[in-house]
Amino acid sequence: MGAEIYSVLLMFPQMGPMELVVILVIALMIFGAGKLPEVGSALGRGIKEFKRATTDEPPAIPPSSNPPAPATTAPAAGTATSGRIFCDKCGAEAARDSRFCAKCGNALPTVAA
Repeated sequence: MGAEIYSVLLMFPQMGPMELVVILVIALMIFGAGKLPEVGSALGRGIKEFKRATTDEPPAIPPSSNPPAPATTAPAAGTATSGRIFCDKCGAEAARDSRFCAKCGNALPTVAA
């Protein structure tokens, strides 16, 4: 157990002042002196928003006074009812001459003519 932690610590060396200076110089070269404050403030706003989102509780959804809509019953999947074809996988109605469902791409059942 201790050897595993030690090997992980060796992969990520300590960040000293020289490493931070090198990172700052690279960031200055990439973004330029004018954009660097904007990048820093945007990063700070993002971190603040992330902290707020993780600590705040989501708003409570008030119970609805409307009863739930009744479930509609589709014909049995894969059946042909009065010349109509329905997909086995998603239950969507398909055109009579199509071989695949336009909604999910599943192969449709073949109907004997």
